[in-house]
Amino acid sequence: MLPDYPKIKTEIQEQLELFFRKKVEEYAYPIKDIPKSKIFEGRKSSIIRPSGKKDELKMMEAKTIMEIKYDEVGKLLIIEVLERIDAAALDFAKQMVDGFYKTISEICEEKGQTIDHKGIPLSPEIILQAFEKVFISFDQKGNPELPKFHIGPELAESMENAMTELHTDPSLRRKFEELIAKKRENWRAEQAARKLVG
Repeated sequence: MLPDYPKIKTEIQEQLELFFRKKVEEYAYPIKDIPKSKIFEGRKSSIIRPSGKKDELKMMEAKTIMEIKYDEVGKLLIIEVLERIDAAALDFAKQMVDGFYKTISEICEEKGQTIDHKGIPLSPEIILQAFEKVFISFDQKGNPELPKFHIGPELAESMENAMTELHTDPSLRRKFEELIAKKRENWRAEQAARKLVG
């Protein structure tokens, strides 16, 4: 009978799991900066918006399979095992990212926060419309905490051009500043109302 090495097996398993988690994190880079929290039980989740509104979220399942057949045991090189784990991590991360954007799209549609620019390249006017539709919070000094844009690579250049124009064209810059001033007043009124209620 061959000797068993449970401690070594556990250490190898932990390292392979760590490799998997790191690869998932790497492949899920579009959503890496979004705050995450573990849900240990239950079938529902909700988020509280900066405005204080509560939204129920649908739970999404993400799963993947990494298979090693019985007749491969002892024949696979470690690099081949890592390649299979890497492929499983890519599959898992894609499900997470796709599920996230699908959920966000559904919520935005439901709340009337979408803009159809009908295939026209992104423009400063479209960006102003987008800012008009979202809640913007402010820091203690009154500076806006602007939301991050998540766009596909095909829109990157037009987005950069539109943002540059928004900040350099005097009339567009004035519209942007007026919008931020209006959002600041809305935010202050909402904060004051929340303090009165609380």
